[in-house]
Amino acid sequence: MIVNKAFYFIRHGKTDWNLNKASTQQTDIPLNNRGIQQAQKASLLFKHITLTAVISSPLLRAKQTAETLSSFLGLPLSFNNGLQERNFGSAMEQCNEIIIGPESEPKFEKRVIFTLNSILESEELPLIVSHGDVLSVISRVLLHENISPDNCVPYLFIPPTQENPRWTLSTLVENI
Repeated sequence: MIVNKAFYFIRHGKTDWNLNKASTQQTDIPLNNRGIQQAQKASLLFKHITLTAVISSPLLRAKQTAETLSSFLGLPLSFNNGLQERNFGSAMEQCNEIIIGPESEPKFEKRVIFTLNSILESEELPLIVSHGDVLSVISRVLLHENISPDNCVPYLFIPPTQENPRWTLSTLVENI
């Protein structure tokens, strides 16, 4: 069960590895110039939205995106290991648990949903900065569909209401 609260999600800006369609997984890849520009442009989309915090994956590409957003918006920034991309084979610490070796899809989904719930329990309207596979899990669980997110496009997840009993997704822009 997911906490019934709206939240924003944005995938990190572009990296050189994204341009080459290489899977970055948990490799610490920085944003390229395009990714930095995307984060700056995305910041402008949130200027009239009352967010409470920016919570990010600690991986460099998400961290750089989140730092740009939180700085522009004057919001607190925190990092959560549970928002990291799926672990395909190295040791990592997440949710107070050490994982060695590849992370199974069910374990990855459990981690992402646990992390999402803990964020929603503590923040009124957070902006989550993370990765494509994390967003895929969230969209599969909440929307029962798999979306392929573009870099730095803000998504608003809207919880069910009496009028609409399903989670819905809204995009702030078509493309940055």
